[in-house]
Amino acid sequence: MTEQNRRCYSKKHAGKEIFIDEKFREHLLEEAKEGALICTRALLIAKELGIDPQQAGIYLDLLEVRIAECQLGLFGFTPVKRLVKKAETIDPAMRQLIEEAMENDCVPCESLLKIANSCNVSPMTLAGICEALDIHIKPCQLGAF
Repeated sequence: MTEQNRRCYSKKHAGKEIFIDEKFREHLLEEAKEGALICTRALLIAKELGIDPQQAGIYLDLLEVRIAECQLGLFGFTPVKRLVKKAETIDPAMRQLIEEAMENDCVPCESLLKIANSCNVSPMTLAGICEALDIHIKPCQLGAF
């Protein structure tokens, strides 16, 4: 990624006075590889330090660290960027759980991850069901979308 492209994340927060938690900064910079931090790792560090995931996402933006390997397969993969594929079959129980979790015609990332955890299915499986049902996934816990 070019330096010019990397500078764009912090622009989302221009004009806001935000102080980055020093422990998060240290953990983040230790874990980040080539200017990126894997989604699961970012969420785990935030949880360990008691930082709200949205706030962690802001810190990532300000430090110009991109989120890689979205658990739902939506972004951050090289070279294809996106891994999620439309589900060919849809389990009615999963469909119901997804539809019950919807807010404003979308299903939040956090809700899908909770469903995946409680039902012992991969988050990408649920994202594939959402793709097949034309259900948008948002917002991202880390604020990527």
